[in-house]
Amino acid sequence: MMKPLAKTIALLLLVLPSRHVRGEPEPFIRAGAIDAIKLLPAPAGVDSDEVKAELDLVLRLQARRTDKDVAMVRLHDQLGLPSFQSVFGPWLTAQNLPRLQRLLQSVEKEGKVQGSAAKEHFNRLRPAAVDPRVKPVLEETNNGYPSGHAMRGQLFAVILSELAPDKKAELLARGQEVGWSRVVGGVHFSSDVTAGRFLAQAIALELFASPAFRAELELVKKEFNEARKRN
Repeated sequence: MMKPLAKTIALLLLVLPSRHVRGEPEPFIRAGAIDAIKLLPAPAGVDSDEVKAELDLVLRLQARRTDKDVAMVRLHDQLGLPSFQSVFGPWLTAQNLPRLQRLLQSVEKEGKVQGSAAKEHFNRLRPAAVDPRVKPVLEETNNGYPSGHAMRGQLFAVILSELAPDKKAELLARGQEVGWSRVVGGVHFSSDVTAGRFLAQAIALELFASPAFRAELELVKKEFNEARKRN
């Protein structure tokens, strides 16, 4: 027969959420704190004048897209610390900043939960699906609204700005560039990007209200400052 203590532990493992069993940390964003579907306005319809104007912008950007533009689009598609290296230098890597890398991965994971729900709900087509004249740099098959890259680019920029207030303007500009690259690359309408940035602001407010996030950010800041001094 199972001993009383062993039986109690077995029962606890059955009822505890799986993330506790795996040792995963609690999310920074409180359950139900953000409702992206209610927060964001519904995107304009495919036949609206607004979408026609946005489509015209995508096509005009496509017509003058350079190799440098394409390189920017591809860099930001693999969004992470390399997207911000031009602000600090090549030392800004996951290898040098493992704690920061883990924090950004956690934020990305939680942000995707918010963005994916809205993407599924609004079910908005991407530019190439609306007009075959659009030749996107990247292949994207999911829905377009809001832009997840724009959201994460903004969030990462805000977090890095907390670590390096002296670089805030440059970092926020780079975060905006991440979103803009998605329009240049023909994979998003400009309103997708605007919605992504708006959602990022809501997420950032929730993150910085989290004691757990702020405590982790302090440890990340120590790691960041030490790495910055070495470089």
